[in-house]
Amino acid sequence: MDNKIVAWAVGALIVGGVAGFYLGGAGNGPAAGVSQNDMRISAGMMKDNGGVMTQMGQMMVQAGALLQERGSAGSDTEMMQLGKQLQQLGQAGQSAGQQMSNQGSSVMQMMGQ
Repeated sequence: MDNKIVAWAVGALIVGGVAGFYLGGAGNGPAAGVSQNDMRISAGMMKDNGGVMTQMGQMMVQAGALLQERGSAGSDTEMMQLGKQLQQLGQAGQSAGQQMSNQGSSVMQMMGQ
């Protein structure tokens, strides 16, 4: 459950950062306070961290499937339920990671990278 909140918080920060960049007029030249290089680095980090988040989500989905398998073999309904929850959190992490990576790529494309 906490991972879902973290994923939403990260997504909100990304959207807020991009919106703040444009609303603050940072694209209007060097006097705006954020250099093109800083934005390029931030977009690259967003893309890379999104990839890492996606991989972590995949690992959680696999671990959840394993828990469910072990739970069904031992007739442990609690373990099976935990496996399902882990899979759901993993899928949410994958989606959030993919979205973050796509947003980073979009920002890089807008900057001509």
